[in-house]
Amino acid sequence: MNDFKPDYSHRLAAKRDPEQFDVTDLINSINLAADRATGIIYSVFMQFDTVTEPLSDALNSAILDAALCEIRDIKELTSAFSTSNHKKPA
Repeated sequence: MNDFKPDYSHRLAAKRDPEQFDVTDLINSINLAADRATGIIYSVFMQFDTVTEPLSDALNSAILDAALCEIRDIKELTSAFSTSNHKKPA
């Protein structure tokens, strides 16, 4: 039995505590997520540029799903940031 329970709540800090999440945090979070997604997708491309054995379909699917998760995180971060800034008094 696998008892491993990762905690990814830090990835969406803007939703949890929007007042403590400023534009610099948003920019840094988007840059990091974009870098991770780029690295993930690049690993799929590399199998076509090298003479190594291609990855299995299941592994390619998991890799691309990880990239989609990063992109969804970017969408959630920007949405949460936008929502929290619209609620602030002028």
